[in-house]
Amino acid sequence: MGTDLALVQLSRAAPIPVMAVAEFRQDAVPEQLTLIGYGVTRSGYYGLRHEIQVKVHAQDKATLTFSGGGCRGDSGGPLVNEQGELLAIVSLGTSRLCTTQQPRFGQRINAMQGFLEPLLQASTDD
Repeated sequence: MGTDLALVQLSRAAPIPVMAVAEFRQDAVPEQLTLIGYGVTRSGYYGLRHEIQVKVHAQDKATLTFSGGGCRGDSGGPLVNEQGELLAIVSLGTSRLCTTQQPRFGQRINAMQGFLEPLLQASTDD
């Protein structure tokens, strides 16, 4: 936990849309999120982009717990809400086996502001 996020500064804009960050609300736990990853799929393939709906069980200021997807190779991928806003980064599971029933954890993006803000500020100062 706390190490599945990197910031890459590009020399020119990437040809992908910017993902908005969801506002953190402790009282509004989403029932499900969409996990986007490149890890092991239910068919056993690696490295193919896939999306899967996951069920959220709990959240606190720094993490959320979910099940229904997420496996090796999905770490660092986004967990997005219905509006396509980034809420968390896929981090780790409770088991090395890739079962949909095992709890997985995501790091809330807003909990990483101390890491992100100085880097983003420095990149806009250039």
